Parts: sequence; C-alpha cells; structure tokens
Amino acid sequence: MSNSDTNLPKKTIKEAYKPKTCPFCNFYGLKRYPENNSWSCNQCGLMWTPEEDKR
Repeated sequence: MSNSDTNLPKKTIKEAYKPKTCPFCNFYGLKRYPENNSWSCNQCGLMWTPEEDKR
C-alpha cells in the first residue's frame, strides 16, 4: 500500500459556542436565539453574539 492511498482529507471540527454564564454579570440563566445566533441573559437583559464574548 503506497503512502498516497492513506492520505485522507483532514476534517476540521468546529467547536460549538455554548456559554455557561453571562459574560457581563456571570449569571447562569441564559436564553438562546438561534435565528440570529445570539444569546440573552435573564438577569441583566443584555444580548450578545459569540464574536462579542471576549472572555
């Protein structure tokens, strides 16, 4: 078996963004909005996207 037979395409795994706490107040009650890929906090009421979470 040659080396070219074993060269399979590399698969990249994209990690899903799922925060446990709010990045602003560290509260655990989060609500997800899949239609616009954003999250909301039940305590402080702020909405954010995964790109805005710079923890």
